[in-house]
Amino acid sequence: MGQHVTVWTGVYHDKAGLRMMTSVAQPVFDRKNSTMALGNLLGVMGTDVPLKELTKLTPPSEIGPNGYSFAITNNGYVLFHPDLRPIYGNGKTKPNYNSVDLAEVEIPDSDNLHGPHYSMKLRNEMITRSGKDGNLTMRVRVHFDNMKRVIVRTNSYFYRGLKDTPFTLGITLPMPYGVNHVMGIIEPRLVTDEMYHDMFLTKENNNTWRVANGWVYCRHGNVGDEVPQNNEEAILFFVNIGRHKNESMRVKYMSKCVKDMKLIEGSPLVPIGKLLFDANITKYLPAHWQSKIDSTFGDYGVELVWIGTRSGLTRFYQAAENLTEPMYIERNKQTVQEVYYLRAVDQGKDHIVLSVPFDVGAEKNETVVTMSSPVVITSKGEKEKEYKESTAAVVGMQVKHSFIADAFFNIINKTQDSLAWSCADDDMECYVLDNNGFIIISETYEDTGAFFGDVQPRLMDHLVIQGIYVRVQMYDFQGMCDKVENITDSATHILTPLSFIATTFTWFWKEVALFLIQFNLFNLWAADRSSYSANAFWGDWQDDAYPCDQQMALYYLNEKAPKIETDKIYRGISGCIDCDKTVTAAHITSTNLVMVAHDVSCYCPAGQDVSITPKEIKHDDDMCEYLRKEIYRKKPDTCVSHNPNEEGHCGRGAIPSQPSLILLLSCVVLNLVVCVPSLWQPETLPWQLALSSRR
Repeated sequence: MGQHVTVWTGVYHDKAGLRMMTSVAQPVFDRKNSTMALGNLLGVMGTDVPLKELTKLTPPSEIGPNGYSFAITNNGYVLFHPDLRPIYGNGKTKPNYNSVDLAEVEIPDSDNLHGPHYSMKLRNEMITRSGKDGNLTMRVRVHFDNMKRVIVRTNSYFYRGLKDTPFTLGITLPMPYGVNHVMGIIEPRLVTDEMYHDMFLTKENNNTWRVANGWVYCRHGNVGDEVPQNNEEAILFFVNIGRHKNESMRVKYMSKCVKDMKLIEGSPLVPIGKLLFDANITKYLPAHWQSKIDSTFGDYGVELVWIGTRSGLTRFYQAAENLTEPMYIERNKQTVQEVYYLRAVDQGKDHIVLSVPFDVGAEKNETVVTMSSPVVITSKGEKEKEYKESTAAVVGMQVKHSFIADAFFNIINKTQDSLAWSCADDDMECYVLDNNGFIIISETYEDTGAFFGDVQPRLMDHLVIQGIYVRVQMYDFQGMCDKVENITDSATHILTPLSFIATTFTWFWKEVALFLIQFNLFNLWAADRSSYSANAFWGDWQDDAYPCDQQMALYYLNEKAPKIETDKIYRGISGCIDCDKTVTAAHITSTNLVMVAHDVSCYCPAGQDVSITPKEIKHDDDMCEYLRKEIYRKKPDTCVSHNPNEEGHCGRGAIPSQPSLILLLSCVVLNLVVCVPSLWQPETLPWQLALSSRR
């Protein structure tokens, strides 16, 4: 039947397989003994494609820390993206997970809800890509750690349309460090018995290394393949056959691990070769750590030391017999995708990032301070006095919180002998905060891990005003809000009975309109009728939550904040009602920490709301304008509603019919229901209606 197109679906959740999918389909015709116009339709062939298979095209080890890949459709909807969150609660699917726009996950550095001009430029250029390469640089706000932390960085976007699909693939690299990476490989055939023993079998290295889950190092083959299921054992399996003396075994390795891979200096640039390079470089670290801790750092509360490399290798040494977080390595072995790694890389060279679990003090349990610092390799560039830097790995350590807190107070009280105050004074209270405003150390242990704005809201606001912290607005366009029952006086409906009638009428027309819009109207007239259930559309989420847009204020440390040096400590006065509060604050050099001290004898009531708790965005009076907001969409490159060779033999779906008129009338009614508040009382309008109209 001429040139028939291949049809791709958007993203959908396969509940049977519990994964995100897209599907591709194409008609199949029998042209034997038939003219082109009279070809017999045999059926439609298609297949389901797990999106995980597409993400394998851009492995984390290639993109590096804080880089990622994503894809969108011709309508700008996200196919996959690290910030696409289709599941919430106990494995429930959000109702509109497949219509999340790119502009809703790439948040520009602007307090304008709709973003500046360049926020739409990225999605528009990706939609109209026409098979050409494109790139764009944009300053964005990125949230992480369950939307409790934020960082503002400059990202470079590179994108290209995928041939014969309505999709565009994009790759994001953080600037400037994202464009460089360390190149090093070791082929298994070059691994001697001594090297193999030193890397994996010594007393210090036996069972003290892990590899990232889900990363593709070699293809395991079919079900029942002899490859071990354990990640570490599988790596050793492929290394051994790759260095095997038997030629047929080495050929098997090449077919599983090297096929279709590019070469660097004549050697295959493959993930397993990079992992072996890292394993060889780091093979002596566990023994070194053990020696240092036993001889020098044994009394400093060190529990765990590790290094995570870009290739997905984690080596560790357990310094304490009983760990406070015994599963830390198992839960954080994705290296470049883990928070400890990402924060260290963002903090930069010669800096240490410290953190504690959120709200751990409220549980009154002993905790640890997690420290991490990047290992940065510097090489000479092509130009004179030009140097390139790249993060090869991140070193981490966990130390008992009590040791860190005691050491801090001992040091700070000694350095304050010459001052008029000390943290030991009853009138002074001292804190150590991280770069996002969470309490690392407090004189009240229960405050550990809490957001400083929840403990000292007036003081947190003062730190923002004085430029110590920067407050930015973040938006969550995939939020889920808990339902709240509206309890009103029953006499209200008795006094105004028409309000009950109006609400009922609104509900009825909403249900009718949504039914006609969501389901195939032609089936109402066709012979083969289908029955639908309302639950098929509303899903299992309607019982406890509903989709909503949310807004929250998050904080990050100002790079220009005063540091702890002779004349660079901030000392100021926070005016209160009956007194002036003395406040001292400074960034602790080479860390992500801020020391804050204030006079507790002067009480200040809470001022501006500084909470980081998400709040629902109420569009209210501008709802109609918000719902009617037009952003660029692109029609498919080819149209399948009509083919000139059909000659009336098929194409019934392209014939105008009565349902089109009913659909139009239904949309008009729905528009009246949403956008005429004087008639339909928007305060009683069900949330589902507003959501469906927005999407």
